This record gives sequence, C-alpha cells and structure tokens, in this order.
Amino acid sequence: MISKIKELLRWIIFIPAPFIAGPLLSAILSIPIFIIFANADENLVDVPGKLILTSIMWLSIYWFGALLKPRNLSFKSFRIIWIISITLAVISFLKANPYDLRLQFLEVFIPIYFFLYRGDYENQKSFMYAVNFRITRVLGFVPQAERFPGAVGWSLPTEFFALCLFIESVFFTFNGYPFALLSFLGAVILNSAVSTGLYTNDPNLKLGKKFNKLKRFLIALSVWLIGAFFIRISGIDSLNFLSIPLNLYILPSFLGVIYFPGDNPKDLEEQ
Repeated sequence: MISKIKELLRWIIFIPAPFIAGPLLSAILSIPIFIIFANADENLVDVPGKLILTSIMWLSIYWFGALLKPRNLSFKSFRIIWIISITLAVISFLKANPYDLRLQFLEVFIPIYFFLYRGDYENQKSFMYAVNFRITRVLGFVPQAERFPGAVGWSLPTEFFALCLFIESVFFTFNGYPFALLSFLGAVILNSAVSTGLYTNDPNLKLGKKFNKLKRFLIALSVWLIGAFFIRISGIDSLNFLSIPLNLYILPSFLGVIYFPGDNPKDLEEQ
C-alpha cells in the first residue's frame, strides 16, 4: 500500500518538483553574489554569471527528475516526456527573459548539453548511477585511470572560461570588434604555452641535457608572445565576470599553471 502511494506521488511530482527545486537552488546560490555586488553599476547578468547559475539550475532539475522517476514508467517514455517538458520550459524562459543573444544562446545550449537521460537501464539504481557519473564528468572529474599521462589539476575552470570567452568573442565580432575571435585564439595559445611549457613530457621538447629548462622556457615564451599579440590586435583584452574585468593576458596563463590535460600517449612514443 505504501509503495503504491509513493509511486502515485512520483507520478504527480516527477515533472513539477524538479522545475521548482532547480530554479530555487540557483536563486539561493545567487543571493550572496547580488549582496556582494549590490552597488555595482553594471548588469551582473553577464555570460559567466549566467552560465554558472543556469548550469546549476539545469543540473539540479535533471538530478531531481531522475531521482523522482516513476518506477513503472519506461526509460523511453520518461525521456520523451522530459524532452517535451524541456522544450516548453526553454521557450517559456526565452519569452520571459528578453536577454541579449549571448544569454539567449545559453538558455538553449545548457539544457541540451547537460541532458542526462540517455540510454536504457535495468533498474532505477543503475539509472541514478549513470546520472551521477555523467554529472561528475560534466564537472570535470575524470577517473584517474582515464586521464592522460602527466595530467595536472581540474579541467572545469579552464573549460568554463574558454566557453565564456568564445561566446563573448563571437558576439563582439559582430558588434564593432571584427577581430574579436583572435582574443579567443590568443588566450588558447597563452594557456597552451604555459601548461605545455611547465608540464609536458613530449620527447620533441627534450632539447638535450644542457640548458634544457632554459630552452623550454624560451620556446614557451615565444609562443606566449604570439598569443599575446593576437589578444592585442583583437581589441578585447578582458572578460567580465560579475562586473569584474579579468585580464586576458593573466587569466589564461594562470589557468595554464593550474591545469594541464596531459600528454597523448602517442606523442610520448619515441620517434
């Protein structure tokens, strides 16, 4: 009897409850941000801020949706219901929030990118395991056995700011900065120069025992200067994060210090 009541309750709330819990959690987490920056002159709804809050909202929605899935509802039907619900929710969000094109893009991109209900499963336990596993992957936590040799740090900050800068550079390309995409290219070069120069074990960068570190430094510095040149001519030298301008010469370099994806095993083979 109790199990039937629980199942009936799941049928009633498995769609509306996640759409309440997700925005609520996102709103709670945004409170400290708006308190701290209450006196800021600029609009706090920038691309990085929107990306963080909307991602938290949708990950929460998907997790609660998976948790509350009715046990006698097939995974295929569950997935179809959620696709329809997500489509309607995104349309309503777009109509209710007349943001600029960058933020409109995030409203559509994020629920598609984070969609967790793929595949069929034997039972609810295996389904929740898969959902939790995908969330950890999305957040940049890759099992040690699957990481490339020499990998250092956490990928999420680098991927987060790379996506934000790419969106901003595309937007500015059509809004008075025709070379804005060079800022993204330059930031990638800066990041790669620092991370590769510090951490790679690629045999092609083993430049002999004598002055090896100095030679690597000079090569990395040369590549870094090329990236800095691209940023300079792009006209975009900062990325706003909650109204705080982050310098595009410093930010990618810092991210290169704290994260390196590792060397592809094929590159480690002696030539």
